[in-house]
Amino acid sequence: MILRSLELKSFGRFNDKTFEFRRGMNLVVGANEAGKSTMMASIPAVLFGLRDKQRYQPWGSQQGCQAVLQFESQQRNIRLERDVVTDQVNLFQYDGMYHLMDHFSAQIALSHHPEHYQQYFQLLRALLGISDEPLFRATQFVGQGDFPTTSDEFERFLRTILSGFTQGDSEMVLRSLKDDYDAVTSDNPWSGVTVSPRELEVVHDALQDMAQRQQQSDELLAELEQVRQQIVSLKGELAEDRQQLDEGLNYIAWIQQQWQIEAEVLEPDDDERSEVANADGEDGIASERQQLEQTLRDAGIPVPVPEDLTRLLADADEVRHQMVALQSEMIPFRDRLQKVRHPDWKRPFLFMLLMIVAGQSTYFLLPQWTLGVAILAGFGAVAGWGWFGCRFAKVKRNCQGLQEKIAALEQRRDQEQQRLTALDDEFEAMGIASSAVELVRIQKAFEQHHEALQRLAALMPCEDHQSEPGRAVTASERACAHDEASCSEHLTPEDLPEAKSKLDALEHSIHNREADLLALVRHEAVLLGRLAEGEQDVRHREQLEQRQGVLEQRKQVLHCAIDVLQQSLEEFHSSSLQCFEKRIAKYLRKATQNKYSAIAIEQDFSARLKSRNGQWVALEQLSRGTMDAVCLAIRLGLSHFLTPGKTLPFFLDDALINLDGERLQESVTVLERLSADHQIILFSHDERLHKIAARRRWHVIALSERRSRNVTRNKEGAEDAGQLSFL
Repeated sequence: MILRSLELKSFGRFNDKTFEFRRGMNLVVGANEAGKSTMMASIPAVLFGLRDKQRYQPWGSQQGCQAVLQFESQQRNIRLERDVVTDQVNLFQYDGMYHLMDHFSAQIALSHHPEHYQQYFQLLRALLGISDEPLFRATQFVGQGDFPTTSDEFERFLRTILSGFTQGDSEMVLRSLKDDYDAVTSDNPWSGVTVSPRELEVVHDALQDMAQRQQQSDELLAELEQVRQQIVSLKGELAEDRQQLDEGLNYIAWIQQQWQIEAEVLEPDDDERSEVANADGEDGIASERQQLEQTLRDAGIPVPVPEDLTRLLADADEVRHQMVALQSEMIPFRDRLQKVRHPDWKRPFLFMLLMIVAGQSTYFLLPQWTLGVAILAGFGAVAGWGWFGCRFAKVKRNCQGLQEKIAALEQRRDQEQQRLTALDDEFEAMGIASSAVELVRIQKAFEQHHEALQRLAALMPCEDHQSEPGRAVTASERACAHDEASCSEHLTPEDLPEAKSKLDALEHSIHNREADLLALVRHEAVLLGRLAEGEQDVRHREQLEQRQGVLEQRKQVLHCAIDVLQQSLEEFHSSSLQCFEKRIAKYLRKATQNKYSAIAIEQDFSARLKSRNGQWVALEQLSRGTMDAVCLAIRLGLSHFLTPGKTLPFFLDDALINLDGERLQESVTVLERLSADHQIILFSHDERLHKIAARRRWHVIALSERRSRNVTRNKEGAEDAGQLSFL
């Protein structure tokens, strides 16, 4: 395939100009600002369009800026027209006799992708073997200074030419991916160097610490439950002991009072006065008893007082406190259950859709990458859904654990509720209202009228002392000691020291247990404070678990990407690179006249040449002329490798301007040898090259050296300045 003609209409300095080219060697010669750069820039502009649409439109012109390329081969001829301003493209296909075979017309712009965008580039790939502008420039265009002079420059040139552009260096991408992987985790399977823990390990260690603290929190909860049970038990014991102490002290005071009354009232020689005193005492006791009973009834205490009422009130109070404690324990678990966040299935689903879209885009744009991208998409989708499954299972286990704890507490609360219902039945059987308010009121009344109850118990007749018929009961016979709700014989003065000693011991025991109770209450407060700190750890742990999930997903994606890229590089070096070396060797033999027959490209993009005697020669040992020939052979070999079966024109823009006379002759000779297979078009202002072209009968296009007006000259200068960045 050769470029037969180039037509420029209102394009740069050319108003309506047609340039004809031939097979073999073509030279476009002209002074600076003659339009060589404009001609060369028009070729990719027609094929791919321009981003700066006003760049080549003549100043003050309202006409469209148009360019036409005419390609020719033995089987097919192609005419490609483009209005650079409107991006209207017309592509005509003709057979060998220039009969119209097909016509494509659409508006193809770089800024957006219309519906005909893919169709147009598929036509370019099918007809010319090209569809990528950077790759077309890297293979078919050679600019000034593009020939390397040292082995390092040659390696950089080879790396650039194989990747299409420097930023697309696969090794650079691989290093960047590995750096990103190292930033996530220190578990690097591609390096044996031990590094410090990265963010994923730090988060993992923090979560392990959180798990240990959670275990400690569970132990603290169990310890808190035991402390609370000890507090309740100790309070009950202290209440009973205080009651016994008060009863004992009151009894001793009463019995001493009785001894004094008996000493004053009972006289052996006056029986009559004794009987009167006994009768008066009996009446006084009955009156006092009635007053006490009325006082207790006014306070809401049933009279006579049931024997089990005190025990039932204590049990009811204990059950209420136990139910409040269980409710307090359930609140944190319910809060944690409500705060549990289930994993979002939308993320892996969107990630899978993204992988599908990427695979479809690769299938249309880069079919050779379809398998690799499909593998990457599959790994990504499996990793995304795997992460979602692990996260969902973990959240489900946490929810089940919380629900089991709540169910256990609710079961205990139901047991306490059943116990409270049984106590309510006993209260109703005694004729007492079972409401919590009524029970609390009776409990307070018991505390306020404690002395009246003891006094009434002392005035009650003992079961063991029955009045004989016809005999009056004395005051001493009515008084009984109330010890554990049973009547017994009164103390004698000889028993008083022993009773006081027992009461002192009981009082000392009460003081000791009150100190123990205070210590338990303080310990309970400390445990509650430590558990409150654990609530903050729960929220922090949720954040760490979310971050760990993100890092794990990123680690898997990066690992998959690195594996796919390494496999692709290995496949490229093992298969595609060998094929590429064979294509280069074909042009290398022709460029060096079989002086060098093969080339070997290493993974680090260093190269060696095989000489006639079979020895491999490093690049450092080559002459500059031979290195130039190798560079041309590599470009042509890559062009033939990327566009099999199609030979596109080869463009050189003042690429030989810096060569001395001898090296220029060598390079020209190499180009002439290569022009047998490729059309070569040189753009230059070098008079030496012009003389060589005249002697060797090249096709020469001499641009007019006539200077235009200042406006046009300034415009051409701006084009040349912009062309530097464009190339």
